[in-house]
Amino acid sequence: MKNFYKEDYKLLRDIAKDTGTVLATYKFEKDSVVVEYNGLTIAFRPMTNGPDCRMLAVSVSYCAKKDKFKKKIGKYNALYKMEAGEFVQVPLAEFYREYGVEETKAVLSNSFVL
Repeated sequence: MKNFYKEDYKLLRDIAKDTGTVLATYKFEKDSVVVEYNGLTIAFRPMTNGPDCRMLAVSVSYCAKKDKFKKKIGKYNALYKMEAGEFVQVPLAEFYREYGVEETKAVLSNSFVL
């Protein structure tokens, strides 16, 4: 985990806004899901502009069970990873264009939650 720096976070949020990066945060309750973490943040955006784009860049930040989940920290880490090139590419850009943000968030969250 990268240390939290408020000024860096503000810059990362501005970059996310300019690049169309979408953030999704999920906090897992103690008994609702059996996982090795208690929260998850996903950042995603199309790899290129235009209707021919096939791939989304996706970065993920998990919060360990021993830590207290904070949305701000999860967003910071996911955005930092995105800008540092620590993302995976998934072929969901067409899905994103067709079904929108909320459906894409649901598909991605289901992909990263075991």
